[in-house]
Amino acid sequence: MKSILAFILLAATAAENLPPKGAIILFDGKDMDAWQSFDPIKPLKVKIADGAFDLEKNNAVTVREFGDFKLHVEFLCPEEPVKVTGQKHCNSGVYLHDRYEIQILGHRGKELPTDKEVGAIYGVKRPDRVATRPDGTWQSFDCVFRAPRFDESGKKIRDARLTLHHNGVLIHDDVPIPRPTGGARGEEKATGPVRLQDKNHPVEFRNIWIELLN
Repeated sequence: MKSILAFILLAATAAENLPPKGAIILFDGKDMDAWQSFDPIKPLKVKIADGAFDLEKNNAVTVREFGDFKLHVEFLCPEEPVKVTGQKHCNSGVYLHDRYEIQILGHRGKELPTDKEVGAIYGVKRPDRVATRPDGTWQSFDCVFRAPRFDESGKKIRDARLTLHHNGVLIHDDVPIPRPTGGARGEEKATGPVRLQDKNHPVEFRNIWIELLN
């Protein structure tokens, strides 16, 4: 009976991880064709194994730029000793438009992460709830991102906005992002790429796709 139940749960999880029809696949477990190096003079180096990849001392940026979108990305923070804490605990991040970082960081305990810990809009807003899983467990971010808006003169008239589910739990609900976060590249505009940050920590990524929004 237990084996049957485990199979059903595994099948359900696999179904949840399938990209929706029409989604743009950014990583399917095989290649990095949708990505390029953050540094234009250095090649993109990654290690791909078992349907996931680990960035090796460089950031990955999508070749394509996007406006409004839904983004799904899964990540794994490897198990670390208890003494490894703070920004040394599986530090990485997902940059929307290459300008607004959703922090990836290992997290222990039931305390709400700060505005510079996992799930935070870095330096702008902490998550509303704790949704992290233990080290060594796959996690997910599901983002609904709305780009900033500009008038005909180029003046910003509306901030970028983010709704974010972390492991299926709503942690940001249509939150305005008034400015680029730390490590951003370039001025705010209507489109931009997705960036995965590497800080020389062995964080893995898999199952990444994006849906364009009108």
